[in-house]
This record gives sequence, structure tokens and C-alpha cells, in this order.
Amino acid sequence: DETITLPPNTKVLLDSSISPAVHRFIVIPRSSELIFDDANITLNVRSIRVDGKLLIGSPECRFESFINITFFGAKTTDDELGGGAGSKGIVVNDGATFDVHGKQYHPTWTKLSVSVIRGSNSVELQDAVNWEVGQLVVVTTTVCRDAETNQNEVMEIARIENNGTRLVFTASFRYNHHGGSEYQAEVALISRRISFVGASDSDEASFGGHVMIKSTSARVSGALFQRLGQQNVLGRYPLHFHMIGAAPENFVRDSSFYQSFFRCIAIHGTNNVTISRNTAFDIY
Repeated sequence: DETITLPPNTKVLLDSSISPAVHRFIVIPRSSELIFDDANITLNVRSIRVDGKLLIGSPECRFESFINITFFGAKTTDDELGGGAGSKGIVVNDGATFDVHGKQYHPTWTKLSVSVIRGSNSVELQDAVNWEVGQLVVVTTTVCRDAETNQNEVMEIARIENNGTRLVFTASFRYNHHGGSEYQAEVALISRRISFVGASDSDEASFGGHVMIKSTSARVSGALFQRLGQQNVLGRYPLHFHMIGAAPENFVRDSSFYQSFFRCIAIHGTNNVTISRNTAFDIY
């Protein structure tokens, strides 16, 4: 439950999990860098303030390892991060750098090539995918009144066949999903190797972690944002570009937003950010 402040003018390499303990506050000063190795790492934290650099891969070197940052903490109105960024999350302040780049899965979503019948456990896809066994996907509903009858289904991949165009799941479908010539259900990949996740204590008050970007140097690709956002708290979204102005170098690509308590990507007072090939499911 301590605060960790990196020494000034220092590059710190994180090449393994620190400990299962929850670290209350991590501060990266303007002249310092916290650099993740391409290794399986779990970091449990409440808040991280980035004034320097937080680096998890790069666009040219996307990580293959499983890196999980989990946010813990009860609902509060404290401004622990400072500057109105609240708490339980990450703030990337003006002049700081935030680079997060996980393995690229493509495409991030596709459509059924044939209809799914209730009781079956596989789908045929229009596009070949490089998804992996154990990952979660969502197959969207094709009923007319989705709000009244939720027939979206989250499935776990057991096998991949036919050069990536057929997925076999660990369980059977509970509903039919249409895949005719005129309309087809979407199939989207949820899982990623790098994840920012709200801990289970987030559910009680719908108060997950959040990531607020105030910098023109923030690039994200191949990440999962799960159980993030702070419900009905202004400015507390899973990923939020906040009052930056022109930010042509910033982007969010091929990432996934899942079980969000408050929206997914918010762009506020910011221009020229690239948002592409992302998916969002189960969003409040």
C-alpha cells in the first residue's frame, strides 16, 4: 500500500511482476522512464501518474508476452492523481509519453459466412483470423429488439480450423445467429495480450480504473480495456483524450473495450487522433 516514485533521471526496467501486493501510487517523474520488458508481468496498482515515459513496446516492436495492469480501490472523490484526474487509474500529463503495443490480431472483427444454429459449437467466418485458443470472442445478436432480448454471446475458442476461417468453442450456442446473404452477425475478438483491467472490487459501485491522456505523445495498439470507467463521473472513461488540442501523433488501434462502466474512448477538446480497428462490447 505504499507510494513508489522513480528516482529522477532514471530508466527503470520492469522485467517481472513486482509482487502480488497492491501498490497505492506509482509516480514517473518528467525525467524518468518506466520500461516494461517483453515478459509476462502482472502489476496491481491503484493509481499511476506519468510525467515522464511509460513504455510497453513500440509500434515497431509489439510485445508477445502477457502483461496485465489491474486497478484496485473503492469509490472515492479524492483527486489523488492531481489536476482533476481523480484516482484509480493512469494520468498521462502534458509532455509525457504513453506507448502501449501488444501483439497484433487481425482482423479485429469479421462476420459469419453461414448462420449459427442454437446448440452448435462452431462458426464459419468470412475472413481468416490469427486469433488463438483460449481467447474470448463475442458473436452479436441478430434479433430485431436487442435491448429487450439480449442474445449476444461471449464464447471461448477451443480450436481453430480451415486456415483460420472456422472457430470451435468450448461451449454450445444458446441462440441462433443469422449469417445470410443480406445480413450477417459480427464476430469480434475481445482478448488481447496486454490488458488494463478493473479488479473485481470495481463491480460493486461500477467504479473501475480509467486512463486520462493530456499529452500529444500517446499511442496504443493491441490492448484490452476491461471493467474500466467510473459510472456517471464526468471525465472518467476507459480511455480519454482530454483537452489536448491537435494531437496528430496519438492513436488507438486494434484494441478492445469490454464490460465498461462508462463509455469506451472519449475525445474531448482534442483533434487529429486516429481511432481505427477497435471493438467495444458490453458498454454502459
